[in-house]
Amino acid sequence: MPLYEYKKNAENRIRLPEGMGKNIICGSQEVLKSIAGKIADVKKGLVLFDGWYGVNWDKIITELKAELPDARFTNAATLFKTVEIIEDYREPSLTDDPSFGWVNDQGILEDIMDEEKIELFKQ
Repeated sequence: MPLYEYKKNAENRIRLPEGMGKNIICGSQEVLKSIAGKIADVKKGLVLFDGWYGVNWDKIITELKAELPDARFTNAATLFKTVEIIEDYREPSLTDDPSFGWVNDQGILEDIMDEEKIELFKQ
């Protein structure tokens, strides 16, 4: 695999306006406590997290639950149709190359969401 960086661009040095550094929170525990503190101030509402699949969401949610014992957490992945149904849905867009396919320009996210699961979630 080629290397797409070299010494000149390997370091990402960001210049911040003076005083902004005090608003930066470092460390997993500190970030989660800050998030929990902001959520705890909300009397009623919905908080959504979107992130990379490589993030250990189970750990994050476990730690947030400890900070927010009255909050309800749901993994949105549980609201989708089964893998088999989704595979059938996307099959017409696939080609022989697993890295590529055809654009499904008619599809919408709701096509692969399970309406019954969503209704149960809303309750």
